[in-house]
Amino acid sequence: MIDEKERLRISGQIHGPGVYTRALEAARNELAGLLQQRQEIDKRVMQLQRTVDALLAVCEEQGVQLPSDLLPPELESPTPIGFTDAVRNILRERGLPMGPIAVRDALVDMGIDMNKYSNPMVPVHNTLKRLCERGEVARTPLAETGGFQYVWFGPMGRALALDPIPTFGPNRNAIANLTNKQLADMSQKKR
Repeated sequence: MIDEKERLRISGQIHGPGVYTRALEAARNELAGLLQQRQEIDKRVMQLQRTVDALLAVCEEQGVQLPSDLLPPELESPTPIGFTDAVRNILRERGLPMGPIAVRDALVDMGIDMNKYSNPMVPVHNTLKRLCERGEVARTPLAETGGFQYVWFGPMGRALALDPIPTFGPNRNAIANLTNKQLADMSQKKR
């Protein structure tokens, strides 16, 4: 006579721990690959946007007549980039710690209109604080000024959750100090 547990195992309703660990491993590998691809695509999109903008400016300056399909749209893009996404893209693309003033300057360089804010630093600080609370960026204090610098941490860092609070600096194991290869290697070890 087959007991209930054996019947469930045979029918496939009970899986051993190996099934779950293999599924987790496959999901983590796929996630890491997709996040890396998205990061590379986002970076390339920003590079191409800058190239297009620069070429349009040169064409305008030189008086080059462009075919209608290459003319810039008269109105803004139907889906303009939001403030928070712009800050994310700046931190992701730079990959280095940045202070709020450097982030503001990069936003201006991107063409974000900061004149609509009575104090442009308020939305910059609030956005950086929110991104830090969400675990998308890491923050470290600057001893000399009492301020903070921020660096892109991203979803891969959150998924690996190596440090309870993401940091960078002298801690060589801090997630923000790791290369993509080191992150991938650590992902393999966590299983």
